[in-house]
Amino acid sequence: MLKKQLDIVIPVYNEGESILSTINAFNQSVSSSHNILICYDNENDNTISCIKKNFPKQDNIVFVKNDNQGAHGAVMSGIKHSASSYILVMPADDDYNQDIIDKMIEVALKNNAEIVSPCRFAKGSKIINGPFFKFLLVRIVNFTLHYLARVPSKDSTNGFRLFSRKVVENIQITSTKGFTYSIEYLLKSYEKNFKCLDYPANWIERKFGKSRFRVLGWSTNYLNWYFYAWKVFFKKLFNI
Repeated sequence: MLKKQLDIVIPVYNEGESILSTINAFNQSVSSSHNILICYDNENDNTISCIKKNFPKQDNIVFVKNDNQGAHGAVMSGIKHSASSYILVMPADDDYNQDIIDKMIEVALKNNAEIVSPCRFAKGSKIINGPFFKFLLVRIVNFTLHYLARVPSKDSTNGFRLFSRKVVENIQITSTKGFTYSIEYLLKSYEKNFKCLDYPANWIERKFGKSRFRVLGWSTNYLNWYFYAWKVFFKKLFNI
């Protein structure tokens, strides 16, 4: 795999033909040099055969066998295999945010930012078909983290995020569940005084199949990082 400006990490699990619109959107909207890392649990995943059939000659698509199963294992396997200047983790069914990727890299370069967070709660963003309970909880958590604990993002819990190589090389991830790696990278970057910025993004609740975001199953893991954010806040407040 060639080192490029961007590695796009996509965790997949039997996405089937739904992955095609996502890859087509990258091809149409992303001009930055990039690799697409398809991270899968097993060889029989129908995402793989679907991609190979429809994009047989696209050499920037890289298949990564996960070191550990599940969403977290997929993301961390993709990051482990990445080599480019920036790493973007993106949902397999997101075929509508590709037009902001070049802009996010531009913002990172112009502002020397180590993280750019696509933000569902920034001016100009929107949420479509979001389950009421899930997004009520997400709004409350993110509001308190940003406005009270001073975390430098209005959307701390979003797993869709752009990281610089400096972030992934200088921060050791201890999370083991779901998409909590993302908030861990954000909070530890905040702790290290890395520059972190938001960029408006949209969110359309999963169109094909069921969402694999587990509010109750991962709540304890997110709660740990919620308290970690307050720990960082008080350390900074009292210069500890």
